[in-house]
Amino acid sequence: MRMLAVLALVPLLSAIATADAQQVAITKADPASGSHVIVFRHGATDDSQRDVYPFKFDDLSAQRLLSEKGRATARQLGSDLTKIGIPIGNVYTSRLNRAVETGKLISGKLHPKTR
Repeated sequence: MRMLAVLALVPLLSAIATADAQQVAITKADPASGSHVIVFRHGATDDSQRDVYPFKFDDLSAQRLLSEKGRATARQLGSDLTKIGIPIGNVYTSRLNRAVETGKLISGKLHPKTR
């Protein structure tokens, strides 16, 4: 049954990834437990904003932020994962706000772990 859920997930993720230029990778994390790791790139960003280098992680005015389209896609993806029964465990993101926000919106977790 788990394999069927994963097979059903692959076309869904591929369609979303193509539509929003998100990169998706699914790998078997622990064959004994059947768990999977799903990797997403952040959603669409606001093209009118530019990143300031070196990165200032605490200064949102110096980062490209998610656009409303990027937020909507992340929420939809989280909803779709829930609908098909894919549980979301630990969420890890970079320290960039757009990655943290994408992780929060997909998972519903308020504090993803940043790296």
